[in-house]
Amino acid sequence: MVACHGVWSGAVGILIKAADARSMRYVWLALFVDMLTLVALTLIADRSTTTETANLLITGFFLIPVIAAAQLKPWICAIVATPAVLVYLLSSLAIRDDNLEPVSSVLLRTMVLAVVGLGRVLLSQLQRSRVATITRLLD
Repeated sequence: MVACHGVWSGAVGILIKAADARSMRYVWLALFVDMLTLVALTLIADRSTTTETANLLITGFFLIPVIAAAQLKPWICAIVATPAVLVYLLSSLAIRDDNLEPVSSVLLRTMVLAVVGLGRVLLSQLQRSRVATITRLLD
């Protein structure tokens, strides 16, 4: 699975270098493949004998809204962060049985991710307005 994702990442990197400005607008869709890979790795790791691996992987979902915010388009960040929160909740509930973690803890961590996602959307909007202001000042 890791090798497949490595090939996928390499192919996306090559496409980005060879892409024109129009196709660059859609590069953020690759984050959904990253999210699905993270889900698969988390669920596979949950079947291992050590539960720490799945718990470590599940925190990777916090990076998805952060990476999406780099696009400087708040709507893209919102489109990516919303499923990330839902998938995080479902994955956390799926691996919770082995850890005997209370549901309230899973919900609290999910709320924290939702707040991080919202914060990244707002920060993306702020950064975009700053770039627009700097562009107007330079003209």
